[in-house]
Formats: sequence, structure tokens, C-alpha cells
Amino acid sequence: MNRLLNICVFASQDLNRNRALFFYNAFVLLLIAFLVGGAVSFSSSLSNESRTLSASMPQVWVQQLQAGRMVGLPDSIRTDVLSMRGIQAVWPRLWGYHADEVSNAVFCLMSLDSLQEAWPYIRLLPNSSALLQDSTCLVGKGFLQASGLELGDYLSLPDYKKNKKAFKIIGAFDAEADIFTKNTIFLSANSLRLLWNWPDSLHTDLGVKLYNDLEANNFAKKIAERYPSVRVFTSEALKSSYTAIWGWRGGVVIYGVLPALLCFLVLAWGRISNSSKQEFYGTALLKGLGWSIRDVMLLKLLQHGYVATLSVGLGLLLAYLHNTYFNAALLRPILVGRSSVYPDFDIEFSMGLGDIAVVLCFTLLPYLMVCVVPVWRLAVLSPAEALRSGQ
Repeated sequence: MNRLLNICVFASQDLNRNRALFFYNAFVLLLIAFLVGGAVSFSSSLSNESRTLSASMPQVWVQQLQAGRMVGLPDSIRTDVLSMRGIQAVWPRLWGYHADEVSNAVFCLMSLDSLQEAWPYIRLLPNSSALLQDSTCLVGKGFLQASGLELGDYLSLPDYKKNKKAFKIIGAFDAEADIFTKNTIFLSANSLRLLWNWPDSLHTDLGVKLYNDLEANNFAKKIAERYPSVRVFTSEALKSSYTAIWGWRGGVVIYGVLPALLCFLVLAWGRISNSSKQEFYGTALLKGLGWSIRDVMLLKLLQHGYVATLSVGLGLLLAYLHNTYFNAALLRPILVGRSSVYPDFDIEFSMGLGDIAVVLCFTLLPYLMVCVVPVWRLAVLSPAEALRSGQ
């Protein structure tokens, strides 16, 4: 045990004297760890945000299809679904899109009557009602940023005759709900019907709240069998879709890093194989002092392990700073896209043990595996051979 500890101490001291020899490998490893760690943590953060915000959603969603396109859903379906046993409530929704002429962006218009029951992430003006009136609205943070409006200002929206209607902004959503609400304008259902000339007998879709979450798939099948023209999906499927999208986009970045990783490993192999004179002389001295092949290999692998671990750790730290304080400016265009409907939003940094394991599999482990054979070739040299090789 003391021998192993002494080798570890000597490895750190020798590395400190020859740190310039490892600078190149350390720098490239740091960049790879930064890219992989940033992509993995960003995708994980998006997936966690989606799962957290979807937890309070209705378990089943119902939409009416015609010729493969979504059309208005009759109120009779809402009444019939509500009468089924095991259903706690049915939430009819109205939603569509609004092209803003000022910011040249597209925002979502959605009905939201009962704020306290539907969303917990709202900042209301003092003395504001918990229910939206026909002259009030709620907006996402992205709309406030794009339009330059503030809480208490009035928002002007055109109706189906192009006449302008004014709505007072009484509240906005906090950053925790950005992923779903940042570019959404919430009005009362009656306001949207007046804007669009939409009859009371039609809804855009339905959200079905169940007493038992485990019965979501069964109820989805029952509703789909009763109404063949509707599309039914569960919130669990929606969460899985979000997770798959973020994971796929994160995978694109990781697989994009693979060619750079392979090139680095090839170059690292060449640099480690072509040992410097100082390394040959050091190995000859250690072998002359009675060090075994195992001891020399352990010494060299410890040095490379120190460098790789420090580089990966710094890379993960940079990924944290990049995603948290710089809003993932380098990776966001790849992982989120350039859509004008859903531009950037703020997320919380998230990286679990599984994410760290992925980073290690793409950085630390391949590098150490590349080091084994060159280190073994150096360790098996006799003192005389090592001296001759260093000349």
C-alpha cells in the first residue's frame, strides 16, 4: 500500500516537472469534454423541464381530424367523454396562431380561463382576478421581450374582420414554464371565439383528466374506438416525444464530435509512442533503480490519468458555466433550432450520474485505452535500451 502511495506521489511530482509535455492532449480533451458535456447536460435539462411541466397536464388529449388535418371538435364529444366512468374532468381548449406585425414573429393564442387550476407559474398584477376577463390577457416572457410591452400595457389583436381589439396584460409566466409558454398569449375562451368568429359548439381539442393515471392508455383506446375520426394521445406519449427529440438532437452533437475524437486519439497515440529523450532517460533511471515493468506502467498511466481527469473535470465545469451563465449560446442553435415559433428559452442546468458516465465514455476511457500500448512498450525496455532510444 505504501509503495502504491509513493508511486502516486512521485507521478504527480514528475508530472508537475514535465507538464508542458501533456498540454496538447489536455487541451483537446478539455474541448471534447466541453462539447459532449454541454450537449448531454442541455438535452437532459430539456427533458427534465418537459417531464416536470407535463406532470400537471391532463393524461389524455383528444383532437378531431378531417382529411388528415385537425379541425374543430364538436362539443357533443366533450359531453360524451365527460360521462365516461373514471374521468375526473374534461378541459376544452381553443388555440391557434398569431403573426405579429411588429416583431415579425409567430405566437400561439390559447384559451385559459381557470389560472389557479391550470398553471402555477404566473405573475399577476396586484389586485388582478384569478380568472381572465374578455378584456384581459396573459403572455409568455418571450412575447414581452419581442414586443417591448410590460405588465399593465395593452395588447392589440385583430379579429376575423381585421378590426383591432385591445387586451390588458395582467400577468406573465415565470421562467420555470418557458419551454411551454414563452411565446404564448393566453385569452379567455370567449375572447378567442369573438376574435375568430368561432361557434360555442366547437373546440380545438380536449384535455381529459383521469382519477387514475395508470388508466390513461385504456381510456385513450376506448375514446379512439368510440370515435374513429379523432386522434387520441396520452401526456406520457407527449413527454416521451419531447425526450426523444432532445435526446436525438444531443446525439447529433455527440456523433459530430466522434470524428474529432478519433483524430485526437490517433494523434495522441503518435505523441505518446514517440517519447521524448527525457522520458527515455527517466525510464532508464527507474529501471536501473529496480522498478518493475508494472511499476513503470502504473507511473505513466497515473500521469496520463491525472491529465485526463483534470481536463474532463474542467471541460464539465466549462459546460456548466456555458449552459448556465451564457444560456448555451454555442449549442442552442443546434439543439433547439432556429424556429421563429419557439425561439430561445431559459432552462436549469441538469447532469446526472448517467450523463457524467456518457462524457467519461467519450473522453477519459478512450484516452486511457490509447495510452496502454505505448506505455507498455516504454516500460518493457531495459535501462540500456532506453538510454540508446533516447539518444
